[in-house]
Amino acid sequence: LRKLADATAPLYATLDDGQKRRAAILARPMRPHGGGWHHRKGERDGPGGRDDD
Repeated sequence: LRKLADATAPLYATLDDGQKRRAAILARPMRPHGGGWHHRKGERDGPGGRDDD
């Protein structure tokens, strides 16, 4: 992971603020727990989900 960070640092330094913001959004799924996209126990999964009757 350190090698990846070292390799991408020069590219990241050339990005403008909008590009950095988009890069952060795109990298979110690589974070632990998918960037916070998880359900609590008992929470609905949405239309057609396992909690629908």
